[in-house]
Amino acid sequence: METKKMAVIVFAAALLVCVAAYALVGSNDKEDESGTIEIEDALGRKVMIDYPVDRLVVECTGFNTFAAVGGDGFFDKVVGITGELEQFDKPLWDAYCQRYPGLADAEVVGISYQGTFSVEKIISLNPDVVILSPYLKTLGMLDQSVFDNMDSAGVKYIFAGFYNDALDEGMYDKTLKTIGKILNQEERAQQVIDFFNEEVEKVYSRLPESDNKPTVYYEILGTPNEVPGSTATYGNPMLIYGGSHNIAEDDSIIKSAGWGYMSLEFLMTKNPDWIVLFAGGFYDINLTKYFGIGSDPTEEELAAMAHSYMDRAGWDSLSAVKNGRVHFLQSTLNNSAECFVTLQYAAKWGYPELFEDLNPLENLERFYEEFSPLGISGNWDYTPEA
Repeated sequence: METKKMAVIVFAAALLVCVAAYALVGSNDKEDESGTIEIEDALGRKVMIDYPVDRLVVECTGFNTFAAVGGDGFFDKVVGITGELEQFDKPLWDAYCQRYPGLADAEVVGISYQGTFSVEKIISLNPDVVILSPYLKTLGMLDQSVFDNMDSAGVKYIFAGFYNDALDEGMYDKTLKTIGKILNQEERAQQVIDFFNEEVEKVYSRLPESDNKPTVYYEILGTPNEVPGSTATYGNPMLIYGGSHNIAEDDSIIKSAGWGYMSLEFLMTKNPDWIVLFAGGFYDINLTKYFGIGSDPTEEELAAMAHSYMDRAGWDSLSAVKNGRVHFLQSTLNNSAECFVTLQYAAKWGYPELFEDLNPLENLERFYEEFSPLGISGNWDYTPEA
C-alpha cells in the first residue's frame, strides 16, 4: 500500500511539473525537447527557432512595430540591423539611439536595394533569428541567393511586417502575434491588436455601402522636379478600405505592374475628388524636415513645400486642388503597427462630412503614448488651402 501511495505521489508531482512547463511555453506553441518553437511567418513559412530568443538581426524599417510589441526589452536583443532607417529617416533613427544608446553599436548588415546586404556579417553575429520585411522577398529586393546562403549556414529567418496588406485576411493580427511570440510579449501584442481593431472599427462601422465612391489620386513623393507617379498597390488597401477608389486601378499598365507613373493627361481625365501625397525620406530626405518624429516646420515652410508639388503644369485645373482637397501625410505610417491612422485619414478625407468628428492625429498620439518608447512629436499631416 505504501509503495502504491508513493507511486501516486511521484506521478502527481511529475504531472504538475509538466503542466507548469506547458503553461510557461504557451498552449499554442509547438515545442520539442531542445526548447524550440515553430513560427509561421507572414509568407506562410513554418520555421523552428531556438527559444527564448536573445539575439536578433532585424530589418529596421519595422522598428516601430517591434518597439510597440516588444517594449524596451526588444532593443536589448538587437545585435544587428539593416541601414535604411539611418539613411532615409535620420530623425527617427537619432530618436531611437538617444533613447537606447547601445543601438548605435549594433552591427549594420547592409541595405537590400543597394546590394550591400551581407550574409557573412549576419552569420558572424550568430543570431537566434533574422526578422525581415515581406517585401524584400515578394518584390525581389533581395536575390534568392541571399536566402539560399542563409539556409546553407543554418541561419533562421522569418518575414514579419506590413507592406500593403495590413488589412488583408487578418494579416495584422497574424504578424503582431508572431512578433509577440518571438519576443515573449504575447499579452502586449494582443493589447496592440485590440487597440488597432478598435480604431479600425471607427471607420468600418460608419462607411456607407455604395458603388459611388469618391475617387483619389495617390502618390509617393520624390523631389519636386521628379516625374510624379501613382501606384496601384502600395498603400492601396488603406484607400480602398477607407471607402475611396484609387484611379490608378483604372490605368491598365500601372495595375498590371502593381506600380507606375501616371501621365498628366490620364490624371486630368480622371480628375479625382481628392489627392493624397505621401511624404517621407525614402525618395527625398528633405521631406523629413516637414513630417515625422522631430519635425517642426512653420506654416510658411509647409505652404512653400506643398506648392513646390502642386504648382506642376496642369494641376491648377484639378478639382481637388481648386477645392482644397489635396493632403500630405507622413509615409511610414502605412507600414507600421500604427497603420490604422492612414485608414482613418483616408476615411476623413474621402468623406469629410461623414467623418468630421474623427481625429486620426489624436488617436495616433494615444497609440504612441501607450505603445511607443519615443512618445510622439513632430508634424504628421498637412492640408494646404485651396
